[in-house]
Amino acid sequence: MPGLAHLWPIRFAPTVHARLPGRRGDRFREEAKLKFRAGKTSRDRGHIMRIMQHFVLWHLGITKAWTSRTPAECNCLERYAAGKKRLVEIGCWYGVNTRRLRGVMAPDGVLFGVDPYPPGRLGFSAIRYIAMREVAKVPNGHMRWIRETDAQAARVLRAAGEKPVDFLFIDAVNSYDGLRTTWEAWRPLVAPGGVVVLGDSRASASRPIDNLGSAVYAREVVRQDPDFAVVEAVDTLTVFRRGGA
Repeated sequence: MPGLAHLWPIRFAPTVHARLPGRRGDRFREEAKLKFRAGKTSRDRGHIMRIMQHFVLWHLGITKAWTSRTPAECNCLERYAAGKKRLVEIGCWYGVNTRRLRGVMAPDGVLFGVDPYPPGRLGFSAIRYIAMREVAKVPNGHMRWIRETDAQAARVLRAAGEKPVDFLFIDAVNSYDGLRTTWEAWRPLVAPGGVVVLGDSRASASRPIDNLGSAVYAREVVRQDPDFAVVEAVDTLTVFRRGGA
């Protein structure tokens, strides 16, 4: 328990010190909260520093934009996106796969890049800056950025009367409820014969994520959907095709 209290003091400290009387108990609880906040601030600062360091190195041409996808997963995305005309990527991050999708889609196609890209403490998103410039290197087709959450973006497309999409890559969430929200919002927007690729939806040799929320939802819900059939699985990606084409 001491080890857990050190890692998650807000959750466990009130229980550990609940029996301490009066001001002493209050003092221990307040100290636990302060330690938690200090640790969170330290982690936030470290995260910001890593992003800004990568931003500077990328800007100088010393390093490339990051992606969490394996080479096999990136190649899989390209194969199923090739020649598609209406594509959506949910969770573009640094735009690495967004750029690749744009490069292989139909010349008259349109790619919607959905990502809220919240501004950081400096008032802008370094990740968005990199993504937009990476994708702009490929002039193929049309690129439309939607700086909204995935659920809000689905509402935007429906309100605009956009046609159904023939390729959908969901790579923004890895929680059960998060993927449920995304799936329920976007499932109706996939055209008959359209392809859906789910990230973090199955375990691989290098990533044992069977108990990850998104993998559980994909297994319990998406794979059981009678309108969608699994056509391939590559590392942590699962590729589905909608029937009725």
